Amino acid sequence: MTDRRAYLPAVVADVRAIVESGRLPVAGRIVHAVSPALETATPRADLEEREHRAFLDAAEAAVTLAGGARRVVLAIDVPEAEIRWTGVGSEGRLQGEVARRQVVSLHVDDAPGDPATELSWYDATEASHVRDLLS
Repeated sequence: MTDRRAYLPAVVADVRAIVESGRLPVAGRIVHAVSPALETATPRADLEEREHRAFLDAAEAAVTLAGGARRVVLAIDVPEAEIRWTGVGSEGRLQGEVARRQVVSLHVDDAPGDPATELSWYDATEASHVRDLLS
């Protein structure tokens, strides 16, 4: 089974769930990744450029989800079979749940409520620190 890097717009409760229970139910949630639609729309782009586009799409989606709080994006590796593509850009719907071991990194706003700021990168091993930072 092939894994795909995906970017999940998240909230503080999602980070808490990953840290405290080791898993996050995600059935039906939107994720962003290099989808067939994104590949078609960007024929000259390489994988890195497409992944960056998917990450930016997730960061943009996180603005609405955050509701003025800090944006959070989880970079996760999930089996391709667990993503149902919507046919819109990089969007897909996840099935099942994400285990802590599938989280590669966490990306968090430097300044809450300002979508123009950069997202800071945290390794998955720093998830407890990120939870505390967001509390």
